Amino acid sequence: MILSSSGEITTLPDEASLTLHLQCLDKDIKQSKQCLLEKSEALNTLFKTYKIAPEDILTTSINQSKEYGWQNNSNVFQGFRSSITMSLKVRRLAVLEELYPALLTNENVTIGNLAYSHSKLDSLSHEAYQKALANANALADKLVQKMDFSDKEILSIANVELPAREEARGGAVAVQAESNMAADASSNRITLNYGNVYLTRTLHVEYRLK
Repeated sequence: MILSSSGEITTLPDEASLTLHLQCLDKDIKQSKQCLLEKSEALNTLFKTYKIAPEDILTTSINQSKEYGWQNNSNVFQGFRSSITMSLKVRRLAVLEELYPALLTNENVTIGNLAYSHSKLDSLSHEAYQKALANANALADKLVQKMDFSDKEILSIANVELPAREEARGGAVAVQAESNMAADASSNRITLNYGNVYLTRTLHVEYRLK
């Protein structure tokens, strides 16, 4: 008998990540690049003010391109666009409350992809798996009682779908069941809803009914 069951942990986030896009436009390519360097340095100084560690600042792309605009029925050269994109991790949400407005007031910075998470995902994941196993065992006990067996034995546990066995051993009946306590069996992700972090983990547990 193979049961699929999920466990969910709900907690408040304690850290966040966001994407920053910094850009400068100038008709002189050297000035455009210099502007970007200066604005980047000012941004790094701001990060130091809020004690953002260097390893929590990751540059993901640097670009330079020509930019044109449509004026008077013609394509007019606007200048050279220099830009840099970086990802930023903020490990204390109290810092984000002050840093975010400071970034918003910077006319050269665009903020995107703000997401919340938790610093102890490994331990939370372990707890969610324990709940998933407890839910599977609870359902297995009900099936043992309903099918007039005396006990159950766990044969295998996996966080991926288990293949069905060709033969049932020891007189057990092969059953594929889904726990009604489970969330979406394919769900193995973290989502944010109304300020909470929801962590769902799914287990597939194979039992022998005795």
